[in-house]
Amino acid sequence: MSKTVFNTLKTINVNEMTEKKGKFTYLSWAHAVETLKSNFPEATWTVHEFPLKLDTSEYTVPYMLDPMTGHAFVKVSVTVDDTTLEQVHPVLNHMNKPIPKPDAFAVNTAVMRCLAKAISLHGLGLYIYQGEDLPVLSKKEEQQAKVDEVYNRPETLLNGKAPVAGGITVDQNVKLDRLSREPELKGSGTSTKIREFIDTMPTQEAAEKAIVKLQTKIKQIKQKAKEAAWI
Repeated sequence: MSKTVFNTLKTINVNEMTEKKGKFTYLSWAHAVETLKSNFPEATWTVHEFPLKLDTSEYTVPYMLDPMTGHAFVKVSVTVDDTTLEQVHPVLNHMNKPIPKPDAFAVNTAVMRCLAKAISLHGLGLYIYQGEDLPVLSKKEEQQAKVDEVYNRPETLLNGKAPVAGGITVDQNVKLDRLSREPELKGSGTSTKIREFIDTMPTQEAAEKAIVKLQTKIKQIKQKAKEAAWI
């Protein structure tokens, strides 16, 4: 592709030529054609046709059918300055979902969308299509994605630091924090000491010894309290 063609078309601001449909922004095919021809009058395009068999007859239609799903695709080639670029586009409904056995109107709409995209491959309005190929999620899927994002985040210790190999684990951190807050240790300053201990990033072995030590201490305090109650 000529650098002159791409550099010329990519610098054109097409924001005033776009249309908004739902979550998507489209470059109007009419504006795309007008802008292309204004800058490169010799530009041409071709809407590809495909054979379609029906009973004993064979027809030529501007779309190709997927025999497995019945979904249709259209194909358009745009030639500018002796460079031809092709674009294939599925026939979609207003929700951007594939249409099985589409009607003539849906096919025509897909052809014109495909034409605008084929022109964008030469540079015109290419920037507006960034991210369009990302999946469109339903509200329920979006909510689930947010939940998954939370649970899929890398685990960290309660001090915000990431665990290291051989070091205190998140489970050990949580257990130490819970034990340090037991009523039997209230007022002893144990909770503060445990936080300071965790900040030193102790080994798993040291953390396990600390857990056992706390459990033993809590058990002893409970036992003494029980014995005192019998006196």
